[in-house]
Formats: sequence, structure tokens, C-alpha cells
Amino acid sequence: MKRKIQLILIVLLNSFYVSAQDTILLTAFESGYIPFLVQNKIGLLNENKNVIIPANYDKIGDIRYNLIKVVQNDKLGFLNYKNQIIIPLIYEIDTNISIGARIYKQDEYGANGDISKTTIMIGVDENYTGFTEGLCAVIKNGKYGFIDTLGNVKIPIQFDGADNFFNGLAIVKKNNTYGAINKNGDIVIPFLYDLLVVENNVEIYAQKNGENFYINSEGKRLKE
Repeated sequence: MKRKIQLILIVLLNSFYVSAQDTILLTAFESGYIPFLVQNKIGLLNENKNVIIPANYDKIGDIRYNLIKVVQNDKLGFLNYKNQIIIPLIYEIDTNISIGARIYKQDEYGANGDISKTTIMIGVDENYTGFTEGLCAVIKNGKYGFIDTLGNVKIPIQFDGADNFFNGLAIVKKNNTYGAINKNGDIVIPFLYDLLVVENNVEIYAQKNGENFYINSEGKRLKE
């Protein structure tokens, strides 16, 4: 079976940017906390609909590791549920679609029931951004690194792109090539690829020299 793969770059954005004069409740997070809008700024309510984070921010995330990701004036930081700044808003917003990039596939079938074409879509899923496995990819002065839940830089801010950790591994970009590191910052997959993107939090979709294939967390090629 011959498979045609077409890459489509998509960005899955939250509906946070809504013009409003009155308070608008948005869809509750998995934690049960409820984001709300007031005059195009966003805050957070608890399950009893009491304000825990005032509507002062441009974007807000769910609680992870007792931290809430917020964006204000294009700077990212983290608060606790008492509205105290734990990690200052000093980090930049990702504009290169690197943090949280994931693979989405759509198969098309021919008359004989075989897959005639698979469309590979690369997009950002907000569920993967923020802290995962105790670390968070952040950007400063255009470079990417990783901080812990106290705001300490654990892996130096030196990469040209980075995804958050999954199964102890993070895809990073340097000098226009992709590889992967572990939580110690050691290179696990060499910088040999034109593109690496996580699929289903297990396999890694790879591009190299015009080929499309999959590798595992050790860089071993799995399938076309």
C-alpha cells in the first residue's frame, strides 16, 4: 500500500479572546475551576463560583502542580490558587508552534477498504503546555529551556525550540535540526532530523532527507 502524506500546519487555539462587557463564564477545566471573561480579560473561579484569580490576564490555564499558568502583556508566568505569583511573568509566548506540538492523523480509505491517503496535521494542544513531569518548557530572549515548579532553571535556556516532557523525554530543536533530551539535559536522540513531533504520547513522527517515518524514544526507526 502506498501512502501519500500531506503536512498541514494548524494551531488549536482557545476561545479566550472574546469581546465582552459583562462577565462571561467559559467551559470549566478538568479540575472543575471555571475561567471567566470581563471586558476581554480572563480570571478564574472555584467550583463555588468564587473568584480566586481576578480577570486581569489575557490567557489562563488549568491548575497543575498547584500552579496556574497565566499570560499578561505577552509574558507568561505562574500563580498559585491564592493569586500569589510563584514564577514571575518573565517568559515569552511561543510563536514558532514548538511547545505542545502534537501529531493528528486523518485517514482516507479507497474502494477496497485500504488507506489511500493519510493527512498528517501538526498542531498545538493546550493540554500539553505548562508543567508536565515536573518541568515546563519556557522561552527567554528567543531561546528555550526548562524550569521546575519553583521557577529554577533545570535545563539551560539554549535551544531554538522545545516541547514539554513525555515519558522522560523532550523534543528540542537546535541549528534547524531536531533531537531529544532527558531530564538531565543529556542528548538521547541526536540532532539529525528535519522534524520530530510526538504522536499519542508514545511514538515520534520524524522527517529526514524527505522521508517520513516513526522512531521510538531511543531513536530507533519503527515504521514508514
